[in-house]
Amino acid sequence: MDTKRKVSACIIAYNIENFIADCIEGALSQKLDNPYEIVIQEDCSTDRTREIVLEYQRKYPDKIRAILNEKNIGQAENFLRSIEACEGDYIAFCDGDDVWTDPLKIKLQLEEMGKHPECDMCFHPSTIQYMIRKGNSPMKAYHGDSVKIFDTKKSILVGGSLSPTSSLVFRKSVITALRKFTVKYDLSLGGDSDDFIEIFGSLHGGLLYLPRCMAVYRFEVPGSWSDKDRKFENSVRGTRTRTYMLSKLNEYLDYKYSKEIQYKITLTHYTLWRRFMKVDKKTLDDYKKTREEVYSLPIDKKILARILFKSLKRKLKSFFSLLK
Repeated sequence: MDTKRKVSACIIAYNIENFIADCIEGALSQKLDNPYEIVIQEDCSTDRTREIVLEYQRKYPDKIRAILNEKNIGQAENFLRSIEACEGDYIAFCDGDDVWTDPLKIKLQLEEMGKHPECDMCFHPSTIQYMIRKGNSPMKAYHGDSVKIFDTKKSILVGGSLSPTSSLVFRKSVITALRKFTVKYDLSLGGDSDDFIEIFGSLHGGLLYLPRCMAVYRFEVPGSWSDKDRKFENSVRGTRTRTYMLSKLNEYLDYKYSKEIQYKITLTHYTLWRRFMKVDKKTLDDYKKTREEVYSLPIDKKILARILFKSLKRKLKSFFSLLK
């Protein structure tokens, strides 16, 4: 790894006054030999988030650069603009409600990327901390105890769940390519940013996995995407947007991954169908138009059969493991 190349820690922040300080402290704790900056893009919070960010900037003026939006632009656009504002060749991203727990995190990822120069992106497992259900869970994105590389096909099939976003270190060129795609089709990533970041990060040499847990991913933080996605109407809207974006991605990549993208679209629709069946009657009555839209979503029957078969295998495996 060339230690002369600048690294940017990139943090986005909106209404996370209870978490942003932990996130910034995690970025400040990093030990690496490269030139290093911390860029925080604050999106017009209505709580004390901006005030806290500015306090840290005043305390560490040589390390922290705060970018204050004049108006709220939303999670996805805030993400893209924050990275475009970074001066580093490499970006280490962290959502403002997550936290890095290992001071060697960035250094270790850069060293591993140096061993695999074909890879544009590196990730690692994270501990999940539930904010509504309370408590922690087994690691998110644990793929074994050895270094692995996941190709684009795997990235498409698994979607944004392959890697925790706040574990990512990647070349800035990944976002340049992603922005080119969104501009060409006039797209807004919305809550699908994780999926598409992974896909574009995998296109050259795959996604590099480092088997060391070095962050905490906070789930269901009020106002975050994981919290908003719990609302049924947001799930329907997100499914419609995701389907359109995947179809455009297929076109953009010259239909090289048509099989995987069609599988992902069918899985997305099937997931919404399952959730729809669990919605209470009052919600169904309130969203009659939405109900018609859900029922009209196309489902590839052959792909659906594969999805159901895989689901059954997982349940049987879990059942028999309990009998041992």
